[in-house]
Amino acid sequence: MSIYNRFLYHVITCPKATAIHFQNQNITYADLSKITEKIAEMISVKMLGENKPIAIMLNRTPDLLASVLAAFRLKTPCVLIDPSYPNERRERIIEESGAGILLYQSEEDVSQSIAIQFLCPNKNIEVDGIGYIIFTSGSTGKPKGVLTPETGIQNLIDAFIERFQFIPGDIIACMSTPSFDMFFVETILALCLGMTVALADESDLVTSKRMSSFLNQNEITVLHITASRMQMLLFQDPELNSLKKTHTIIVGAEPVPFSLVKELQRNTKARIFNGYGPSEASVWTTFGDLTKSDNVHIGTPITGTEVYILDKQLNRLPIGEVGEIFIAGKGLAKGYLDPIQTTERFVFDLIQPEKRIYRTGDLGRILPDGNIEILGRLDNQVKIRGYRVELEEIEKVANEYKKTLKTIASISENSIGQILCLHYLANEIIDIADFKHYLAEKLPPYAVPDKFILEKEFMYTLSGKIDRKAFKDQEVGITEKNSLDEITDVENVVRDVLSQLTNKSNVMVPAEKELVSLGIDSLAFVRMVVMIENDLNVEFEDDMGFFALPTIKAVVEYATKKVEEKEKICN
Repeated sequence: MSIYNRFLYHVITCPKATAIHFQNQNITYADLSKITEKIAEMISVKMLGENKPIAIMLNRTPDLLASVLAAFRLKTPCVLIDPSYPNERRERIIEESGAGILLYQSEEDVSQSIAIQFLCPNKNIEVDGIGYIIFTSGSTGKPKGVLTPETGIQNLIDAFIERFQFIPGDIIACMSTPSFDMFFVETILALCLGMTVALADESDLVTSKRMSSFLNQNEITVLHITASRMQMLLFQDPELNSLKKTHTIIVGAEPVPFSLVKELQRNTKARIFNGYGPSEASVWTTFGDLTKSDNVHIGTPITGTEVYILDKQLNRLPIGEVGEIFIAGKGLAKGYLDPIQTTERFVFDLIQPEKRIYRTGDLGRILPDGNIEILGRLDNQVKIRGYRVELEEIEKVANEYKKTLKTIASISENSIGQILCLHYLANEIIDIADFKHYLAEKLPPYAVPDKFILEKEFMYTLSGKIDRKAFKDQEVGITEKNSLDEITDVENVVRDVLSQLTNKSNVMVPAEKELVSLGIDSLAFVRMVVMIENDLNVEFEDDMGFFALPTIKAVVEYATKKVEEKEKICN
C-alpha cells in the first residue's frame, strides 16, 4: 500500500479523529485530506504534467504536513528546506535537487498561506520510486542529497507496527526541524498509523521550559527525540512530570550517554528505545530496548533490514570483533544525487554480489546477546545535537574566509557536553564576530562553531597529515581576565554557575564575552538558567532563550532585574 493510501485509510475509517493538534487547533483526518487535495491540485496546475521534485520551504504549520502529503499523493519526491537556512545553502539545495517548483510562505496574499514559484532546473532527476530527497553534510563542503525510496518509508512503518504496537489515538510530539529525517517519523509515519501529531510551533521550542509545557499540555504518549533535547528536558523537568502520559520514548540520532539512560529509567515508566540509522537507510535501522538495560546498545535490525560488521576487505567478522557497520535491505536509499558519491558509499556484498550494502563509517561489534554496540567513527563525521556534520565541510567554508590561512574543526568535551571548535591560522587579527557571521551565512546553524581558537601552528603526524587527535585532546578552557572592577552578588552567582558548568574555578572573563565562546551551547544554557533560578530563587521568562541572552553581561543584567522585581513584590 502506498504512503498516501495508508493515510487515506484513516481518513476513511476515522475521519473525525484528530490528525494534527497545532496551537489551539484540532485538525481532523477529513480536514487534513481536504487541505492536502487542494495543495495537490495547486501543484498539478503549476507542474504542467512534468514530474520533478517539489521543494517545500514552509513554517511549522499544518500546511507543511499537508504539502508533504500532497507530494506523496502526486508520487513526486519532496525536498524539505528549513527556512532558517542561509540563502546560499537554500539555493544550492534547490539547484542540486532539480526541483521543478518551490512552495514557500506567502507574505503578500493574505487569503493564501502558500505561494508557488515555478523553477527551471538544470538537472533532470530520475524520480520514480523516490519518496523524498534529504540533504546531509558533505565532506566536500557541499551537502549530499540522499534519494530515499518510498519503499524504505513503507518498510519503516511496518517495523514500527511490529516493534511498538502504536495505536490510532496515540499522540506523538513533532519537534524536529523539517530538514531532519526524524521529522518524517513524527509526521508522515505517524499519520499513516492513525496517530495524532502534536505539532510544536517555533515558540514551543525556544526554551526547555516551553518545550516541557508543550509536552505536558498535549499529553504526549509517544516521544521521538534526540539525546541532546532529551537531556535539555531533564534539566528543566528532572522528574519528567511532563511525560506522565508517555508510554514510549525513542531517543537517538546521536550517541546516548548511559547517564541519560539511567535518568530515564529512574524517572519514567515508559519503554525506552535507542534508535540508530543513517539517512541513507530511511531514518532508522535498528532499535535497542534500554528499558531495563545496564548498558547502551542499538539493539537489532528492524524488519526487512540487515546489518553486517565487516573488515576492510568487506569480510564478515565474528561476534565480538570490531569492524565497520554496513547496512542492506528494503530501507536502503537509491543513492545520492551525485553518482560518484553513490559509488563510494554504496558497494556490493562479497557473499551475495547482487546485494547492495551501505558503508556507514561507524565502528561497531555484535555483542554475545545479539545486540549491536556502536564504538565511534572511522572518519571525521560527528553528530552535533543529533545533526550529522562533516568537519571538512566546516573547514572548507572557513578556509574561504578572507583572513584565514588554514582551519581545522574539532569536537571537544567538558562537563557540559560537546563543543564545536574551529582552530585557525592567520597572519592578521580576525574579528571573530565577522568571521562567525560569514560562517552563519553559508552553514546551517548547528554547524557554526561555538569556539574559535587562534593557533601558532598545527601539529602533524609522522606521515605528514594534520594530527586531529591533538586538537581533540586540547582542553577548552577560560583564561582571560575580568575587565570589571566591581562584581555584584548576582554576577558572582552567574560566574559561579559558569565555573561549575565549564569545570573551571575562577571564571573571570570580560562581561561582554559571548557565552558560546566559553563553550555554552543551547544545551548548557538550559542547565545554566535552571541553576541560576535555583540559586537566586527567581524565574526567567519563557522567551529568554539562548539567543536572547548571548553574553555574561546580558545574563547578569537580566538576572539582576528579576531579583529586583522579586524584592519589590516582597517589600
